[in-house]
Amino acid sequence: SYERMEGVVAWLFFGIFYFLIITVFRKRDEWLWLFRIALIPALIVAIYGFGQAMGLDLAYGREQARIEATLGNAAYVGAYMAIHIGIALYLVRRDSVKWAKWFAGLLSVLFFVALVLTETRGAAVGIVFGIGVALIIISLFAGSRYNRLRIIASGILLSVILGGILVWT
Repeated sequence: SYERMEGVVAWLFFGIFYFLIITVFRKRDEWLWLFRIALIPALIVAIYGFGQAMGLDLAYGREQARIEATLGNAAYVGAYMAIHIGIALYLVRRDSVKWAKWFAGLLSVLFFVALVLTETRGAAVGIVFGIGVALIIISLFAGSRYNRLRIIASGILLSVILGGILVWT
């Protein structure tokens, strides 16, 4: 039945979409513009969610404590915000336009607050896991030019591991 094949069809379309994207966007600047534009709908979703959290009478009501914004499901909003936190942090690191870096940094904080308001454990665990992987990569592969960053990343990683061991034993 189609229900059993739905995942296969979705992955097929993801593959086609991937090849389409890498064909259309060839230069770094084009990718940066794509990522900048991708943050706009996420900002709208986050603002709508903040309105729900404040109890504003919006077009789409809220029956529970978790924000669901325009997506209708708190888990979807959490995953959506987690992805866009990563995009915003990438722009903070890689964007050459100074105001865009600051704006992306502000958006990453707003998206994190929206993620917390969704009260979605899976998205929060994903963010923590992503930060952990980033710290491991920085600790292992940052060049000698970034020794200070390597030491900081290693220290944070070590404190989180030791703190986790102390808390859960």
